[in-house]
Amino acid sequence: MAYGKIKADSLVWDNAGTDVEVPISTLPTATALTTVSSNLTSGLAAKAGLATTNTFSADQVFQESISIERVKEAVSIDSNGSGASEIFDVVPSAIKYHTGNATANTTLNIRGSATDTLDSIMAVGQSLTVAWLQTNGSSAYYVSAVQIDGASPAILKWVGGAPTSADANTINSYVMTIIKTASATFTVLANEGSFE
Repeated sequence: MAYGKIKADSLVWDNAGTDVEVPISTLPTATALTTVSSNLTSGLAAKAGLATTNTFSADQVFQESISIERVKEAVSIDSNGSGASEIFDVVPSAIKYHTGNATANTTLNIRGSATDTLDSIMAVGQSLTVAWLQTNGSSAYYVSAVQIDGASPAILKWVGGAPTSADANTINSYVMTIIKTASATFTVLANEGSFE
């Protein structure tokens, strides 16, 4: 393939039937285009606040899909063992880990926070997945009931059926997807696993 040069003072193109002429002297150089591209990229990142680490204090809505390389999630760690009645506030984090040994089967009440119901922070048609990690010593206890904002969910379904026992010397993991189907109405799809 042969390469050559064209020498011209201007470029002309057909713009929907009208000739448009642009003098070559007004076109930017390749170096200038690279600088503009670099400035535009860094300027847009800075304008969007994405040039540094950010903390969002409100919901962020993306209308299109997003690509994420990795996700680091906050975990609420409690050195106490879980007891007969436990509150799981999801606003600080959707994962709660009790590192102390459980002392009783647990009724787990999932809510937004001490001041917000889960109902108030979720819209109809939204889902939230949470994980409750419960450590068992030589005596094994399990999550025996689940509540949302202090009441039983409209629908609660467990993979393989609701737990009726647990294993000693393990960490039991309860992962629940909570779907808001109407005002103060939730479907909870739950799974229990044991890490030995």
